[in-house]
Amino acid sequence: MDAETVVEVRDLTVVYPGRSGPLPALNGVSISLPQGRSLGVVGESGSGKSTLALAILGLLPSNAMTTGSIRVVDTDIVASSRQDVDRLRGTTMALVYQDALASLNPVRTVGAQILEVVRRHRSDLTRPEARTHAIEAMRRVGISDAAARMRQYPQEFSGGMRQRVAIAMALVGRPRLLIADEPTTALDVTVRTQTLAVLERMREELGMSVIHVSHDLEVIRDVSDDVAVMYHGRIVEYGPASEVLSEPRHPYTAALIDSVPTIATPRISFIPGTPPGAGDVLPGCPFEPRCAIGNGREECRTARPPLVGAAADDEHRVACHFPLQVEPRVTTPV
Repeated sequence: MDAETVVEVRDLTVVYPGRSGPLPALNGVSISLPQGRSLGVVGESGSGKSTLALAILGLLPSNAMTTGSIRVVDTDIVASSRQDVDRLRGTTMALVYQDALASLNPVRTVGAQILEVVRRHRSDLTRPEARTHAIEAMRRVGISDAAARMRQYPQEFSGGMRQRVAIAMALVGRPRLLIADEPTTALDVTVRTQTLAVLERMREELGMSVIHVSHDLEVIRDVSDDVAVMYHGRIVEYGPASEVLSEPRHPYTAALIDSVPTIATPRISFIPGTPPGAGDVLPGCPFEPRCAIGNGREECRTARPPLVGAAADDEHRVACHFPLQVEPRVTTPV
């Protein structure tokens, strides 16, 4: 792991105990994120996106059995104690939740909650200095009249403003890594665009790395330098976002893209079948039962494809025995 790499995950496996046996949530996941870059993590529900985010943050439940390595800056998250990892959250790494209203305390003012975060990470500041710091954090994310709004409660803010408060709280400690877990799901299109613009502006100002977890391919296309497509706890495609989302090589990635209506193809498409369950043991490609190309093929049923590029130096990697060779596609959002 070089000095410019903020996150390095290697061969990460997360397993939960189940009544009928172990339930793998992640299986051999590896990612690398340099300073200042953003990674989008996409996939259907249950693919392992949020588990990966929680593992990096050291927030997995105590019954999770983890192997492999996770390094954030110079700390091994897997090998460190919970107390040591707790000290990293807020300064080295931070999280923006999906639902800001659920993550904010409804009986405390917004100012009190931001001040609590400031005082925890900046014990050297006096109370007036901490208040100034909190007001500046709100201004930085585009909340006008911040000094007055410090006295208001979360329910007095719109959904978009609450999400900005959550971003301000996450960034007040100037973390090196921000993980945004579906931060715009409950927002309308206009507010979503504004919120993503705030995140992008803060990434540039602070020089931090960002992991965006989302099921929304258009969000990932807009804000990510690289993208990891997950299925059944594994990464099935990984590479530059502009390339993966315009020239997908895995049939699953292509199917995800085709399921998004566009002006050119204003139809509702879907992937047949259902994703495998966490306890399902599949010796081959987990997407094989739903794949239009690999379904029924012996190699796809019995041999798990490795995540590799077409050449040794190819940053665009795919885990597929029969990767797609397609012409670049141009998509226009509705």
